[in-house]
Amino acid sequence: MGEKIIYGSIRNIFNNYGEINYKIKKEDRIIPFHITKKMIKKLNGNEYICYTDNVSFTLEKKQNFRGRNIVVAKDIEFQTDPYLPLKYKKRTVKSNNFWENIESRFNMYFLKIPDEAKQIEFLENNPNDTIQSQIAFQKLMSSLPGQNMYSDHNVLLREYLKFNGFQPRMAEYLIDSIFVSKNLANDFKLDKKNIHLTIESIVNLEQVDILFKEKILGWVLGIEDSYKSWVSRKLKDPIQVKNNSEEKLYTSWKTKNSQGEKQVNDAIDKGAFRESTDTFDYINKTAPIDDLLEEINFSELSELLSQFKKIDSASIDSLDEINETKSLLDDIRKLRNLAAHGKALIPSLLDPDYNANFTLETSGTSKQNIKFQLFFDIKKIFLQQGYTDEDSAKIVYVIYGHPYRKGWVQLNYIYHRIIQQIDPKRFEKYQKEFQEFFSSSSKNINFYEFKKISNIELTNKINNPYDVIYNEACMAKSIGNSHFRMGPY
Repeated sequence: MGEKIIYGSIRNIFNNYGEINYKIKKEDRIIPFHITKKMIKKLNGNEYICYTDNVSFTLEKKQNFRGRNIVVAKDIEFQTDPYLPLKYKKRTVKSNNFWENIESRFNMYFLKIPDEAKQIEFLENNPNDTIQSQIAFQKLMSSLPGQNMYSDHNVLLREYLKFNGFQPRMAEYLIDSIFVSKNLANDFKLDKKNIHLTIESIVNLEQVDILFKEKILGWVLGIEDSYKSWVSRKLKDPIQVKNNSEEKLYTSWKTKNSQGEKQVNDAIDKGAFRESTDTFDYINKTAPIDDLLEEINFSELSELLSQFKKIDSASIDSLDEINETKSLLDDIRKLRNLAAHGKALIPSLLDPDYNANFTLETSGTSKQNIKFQLFFDIKKIFLQQGYTDEDSAKIVYVIYGHPYRKGWVQLNYIYHRIIQQIDPKRFEKYQKEFQEFFSSSSKNINFYEFKKISNIELTNKINNPYDVIYNEACMAKSIGNSHFRMGPY
């Protein structure tokens, strides 16, 4: 982008960033910007953000920002005017004390914990070795002048929460998409006496989240295995054998980069000096193709499909359709990485504040790629359900602009459009696991527990997050099935 100066007006100012309203080709847009130190003034011990309503700025691209490419405003200049004085927004940054912030967050979401006396009583009645030694130490300290038993409030709170299974990371579950906060209670004029949340609910939600991550990892691995098996199977077709396609794929993969060369060499080494591999001709051929496919990871599946198509796409009926889906794999990879690296999955999927830009072209045509077409098809479903065009677009923007939500939709879509055709047994396994995991009648702990844990339905306006995640998968299922076709794969 060039350094063209753009003019707009301040929409919102927060502690660390702001939002600007502006127009591009008569279309209203919103763009975020960072609050910088030069925008802040200190007055009477407090920090204030100084700004005017009118502002000029330039545009900056941010690559791979939380998993997607966005645009932010930079070179911010507030437009001074004698008739439009400076405005001051007080910064209300919370305490840097983690446990104080936890208590504040608990209070915001109606999660009550006992007072200090009851916490101490609980710990003394439910001791373990660590707590016993701390109690003894605290009793010793309390005998000294000016010292009180459990004088460190934060230590007491930490031990109480730890004993009840609450870990610091679980605070991530306290968001408005899952639980009713005081802000939502005020917005929807709810009776606050009827709103309750317990530590046990948060701990149970963590267990549901762990199970969900296990399912995601298994289903993504299933996609990887099915695609690789399909490639392996196709390369063994007589027409591909005659075309020497396996060796062509080895050559193209080896020459693509140093990583590809290493993977080919590792595939060769796998069979070296082993009597069990004596049936393969390592002199005139490189190595069994399955040994190379084993070295290729999920993030390289898209490239594998592209290279396979270059070799000999004309003789493969189904390659075009499968090759189309390679554009969906990157967001599925991001979803898999999230599930694999220990971060909470459910709040990451439902975070309403995740996407810094909401961008999706709304003039869809049949020539658009599969990724765009999938989300236009989702928009059509919302329109059929009675939503307005504007509301349907807003919902789709949220899904499309969020790499994890998008990955979740695309995962289910691929199973119903592609895996159902190329690997029916794998699809049957996925379908059975999906139904069991989301079932309301399962005897095992599953995702339906989430529906019972969340209290967001008290608003009578916001959908239960279980329904949101489940329904998005069902829409992907419906669209994928509409493309299903019988035939040789």
